[in-house]
Amino acid sequence: AIAAGDQFTCALTVDGEVVCWGAPDASYGGAPPDLPPERYTAISVGHGHLCALAGDGEAVCRDRWDSETGRVGAPPGRYAAISTSGRWRTCAITASGEAACWDDEGALHAGALPPPGRYTAIAVSGGHACALTEAGKAVCWGNNGRGQADAPPGRYTAIAAGDRSTCALTEYGEIVCWGDFNHW
Repeated sequence: AIAAGDQFTCALTVDGEVVCWGAPDASYGGAPPDLPPERYTAISVGHGHLCALAGDGEAVCRDRWDSETGRVGAPPGRYAAISTSGRWRTCAITASGEAACWDDEGALHAGALPPPGRYTAIAVSGGHACALTEAGKAVCWGNNGRGQADAPPGRYTAIAAGDRSTCALTEYGEIVCWGDFNHW
């Protein structure tokens, strides 16, 4: 697995070790944060922080600017999937299939979650998030100023959220995107 943020990139080796590179300039916060030695199964990189899932499903997150602990809050629990954004927000799928989102202090965001249900994948951006139900339906919530949360009907197998757009992979291997792609 590999994940890229705006300042550094991290990957998982075949042995589950996290390796990060990029942003060596101290004006951008120095080197990428380190994670404790562990075998990780998933990784996601946000703006200056990264989160990974340990072998037991625990979310382990680090922030490159916190010189004392390097920790970004992660609520205790076991997770099956994780996604971080460029604005210190993380969402994950719990081991029981529910969606949970938190900020860098570890505060859960109960008011901005999808309808109750079981999910298999999740993608978060600064203003919105999307998850895939067990049936492959995309469910999005949060900021929808550019149509980025208006998921078209269909069955999807993967999903990714950008600042003003969202893309998903259909069950037939086609890419479907919605939102604003003309903001630059």
